[in-house]
Amino acid sequence: MHHYRRNIGDYHKKAGRLSILQHGVYTLLIDACYDRERFPTKEDAIDWTWASSQEEIDAVGFVLTKFFSVGDDGVYVQNRIEEEIQEYHGLCLSNTINGKKGGRPKGSKNKQNKTHSVNNKTHSVNNKTQLNPSETQINPKPLTSNLQPLTIKKQKQKTSISIDFQITEKMRAWASKSVPGFDIDLELESWIDYWAGEGVKKADWVATWRNGMKSRSVKNYGINRAHTNSTQEQVF
Repeated sequence: MHHYRRNIGDYHKKAGRLSILQHGVYTLLIDACYDRERFPTKEDAIDWTWASSQEEIDAVGFVLTKFFSVGDDGVYVQNRIEEEIQEYHGLCLSNTINGKKGGRPKGSKNKQNKTHSVNNKTHSVNNKTQLNPSETQINPKPLTSNLQPLTIKKQKQKTSISIDFQITEKMRAWASKSVPGFDIDLELESWIDYWAGEGVKKADWVATWRNGMKSRSVKNYGINRAHTNSTQEQVF
């Protein structure tokens, strides 16, 4: 036999706990039995698996004892392999007999012709459909009903700082909470001059102003605190 059916589930169910060496021995023995269409003695099994070391020979003996049945003649047989080999021999014999009678039965050609005729009719129907497509085929409906057009948000254009930049009431409300006591009107002119000199363009000058006021308030707070501490030291 040049090939056989290997049921992976059955194999792992019965031989899943074997070691890697034992798996190799068992696989080689199965292949050899199908290929030679006969079963081995222990000496044959050692030869078929090319076992040479004592560990490999012990693995051969373990697999034979575990998965094969030994007869009075010392030959190790596995029932499933034996049944499939016998089935294969029966199929070969049937093919040989049919060959001597002139090949396949006459009815087999008629079955092939009927199948070919059905395939031709199906092919003809498909061609007609392609030549005269229906409205559904011309304008197919979408598979889903949530195909809405995508909306892409436009990015805000970056601009240079305007000399006429003004502090709004909303900005003053933010300053009273975030930088209380800090003179934002006093800092505005120098802040505008700084960014005008840098020549940098921003997408949101209000956000830039908020960041600037926070950083300037921290810096000025540190200077004022140091000045206050030095004054207190002079007083005391």
